[in-house]
Amino acid sequence: MKKNPDITILMSVRDGELFIKEAVSSILNQTYTNFILLIVDNASTDKTRSIIKDFKDPRIQLVELSNDIGQASALNKGLSMIKTEFIARMDADDISVDDRLNKQRAYIIKNKLDLVGSNGIVIDENGNDLYSLMHPLSNREIINTLNIGCPLIHSSVFMKKSVQSNVGLYNNKLNYAEDWELWIRFAQAGYQIGNLNDKLVKLRRHKNQASSNRSNKILIYTDHKTILESKIINPIDEEYNDFIWSMKIYTIFRLVMLKSFKAIFKNKLDYKITYKSLKLFIKHIVNDYKNNKFSGRADIYNNYSLVPPRKHIVINNK
Repeated sequence: MKKNPDITILMSVRDGELFIKEAVSSILNQTYTNFILLIVDNASTDKTRSIIKDFKDPRIQLVELSNDIGQASALNKGLSMIKTEFIARMDADDISVDDRLNKQRAYIIKNKLDLVGSNGIVIDENGNDLYSLMHPLSNREIINTLNIGCPLIHSSVFMKKSVQSNVGLYNNKLNYAEDWELWIRFAQAGYQIGNLNDKLVKLRRHKNQASSNRSNKILIYTDHKTILESKIINPIDEEYNDFIWSMKIYTIFRLVMLKSFKAIFKNKLDYKITYKSLKLFIKHIVNDYKNNKFSGRADIYNNYSLVPPRKHIVINNK
């Protein structure tokens, strides 16, 4: 007697006709077959829906939205529908290797984890390998690096539904970093996170990606700044504090540069003023570093009056 599916693969898509067939096929061809593929179509205007319907596979559940509600809200729509024990994420332009679900399911159970990701390979539009993406593997390493950046590939995440329900949904006020913010909440709640060393997903880089647009890059770094301001967690190992503060400086600098250059291109800001401001900003940081005014613990944001003070959040390390 066939068991009820215990994994739901959640995918959201908008106008993904170029790569949706390959992405869906990579899931349907998994060696572990007892799953549901839940696809939330976010008001696509191309042939995405017809391509999905052509599969005629009973494991596919297609939700057709009439309006574009954004990536995070579309994913939340899917999360609210899932009843299976496990949730796996998958993007509509990426590829999962054929034993991904089997390996992640076995790994999360054996190691008593709550969320697991994997390493990956970045590919181009034609599927050619470009480079590898390697991330920290242990819960300790992941917690140490969550303040620096996102140590999990979103399209590789495999998690327990019960834990996700406890932590909550994606923050739909964020444009591009809703996954990073959610994993921080997992860590703050004391849940165990890990990464498989195996490269179980292939992430596609192509010109149609939202993150390729300059204006969207500003939104990305705005998201990063929002997270770094409000979602601080203390690393387990003290030396990671230097990396954390370095990343905060880097994030602010990138945001300033992107906004400044956007203004220049729109003739709203004199490039000489922009250059002078950036040069002065860098000079202050370098001088303070040389004079040991901040050694990792110092609050760069407050020193430069960039954001209001905030408290560190201590996580419950199980």
